[in-house]
Amino acid sequence: MTRRLLLLGLLAASACNAGDQGAVSMRWRIVDRDTGVGYDPRDTGIAGGACGFSAVDARNGCTGTSAWTVHKIRLFVNDPVSGASRDVPDKYTVFDCRVREATTSFNIPIGTHALSLCAFDPETPGTCGDGNTPPPAIRQVKKSEITNLDVIEIVVHAELLGPPCADAGADGGPDGGTNPM
Repeated sequence: MTRRLLLLGLLAASACNAGDQGAVSMRWRIVDRDTGVGYDPRDTGIAGGACGFSAVDARNGCTGTSAWTVHKIRLFVNDPVSGASRDVPDKYTVFDCRVREATTSFNIPIGTHALSLCAFDPETPGTCGDGNTPPPAIRQVKKSEITNLDVIEIVVHAELLGPPCADAGADGGPDGGTNPM
């Protein structure tokens, strides 16, 4: 009985990853360029599967003075010599930022590729304007196997949304000196 269950388990596992191409597994984290603070995308989720952060002055509750947003993550699969795209459809290579990690289906061509991530806004799909990522990693994708792409840091630079909180008070608060901190 145990042998039968083991055999069935092995057959089921092989059916799950059957295919004539390979897959890529990737993870990412967000790092603020100016502060060096790292963020887990699962903890910074905002609408539509995006990741984001808005700084609020803890002293006096001013509205956000700076913010960053990473909407989507795209896996680039390129030729390692020429840099030419391998033309893998977006439906296999684009993910919500908030998921923090993803594995493509087995639709990545077999061979050696330059793999990299791009943080982008769907409103400007031709750019990687939501954050900077390191140069591509060269990886060998094999038939019916999952190739691991190490954790990639997406470096963001918070945009200034407004002037820093005004400090008009003699006591250091914004109220003209009538409310001590």
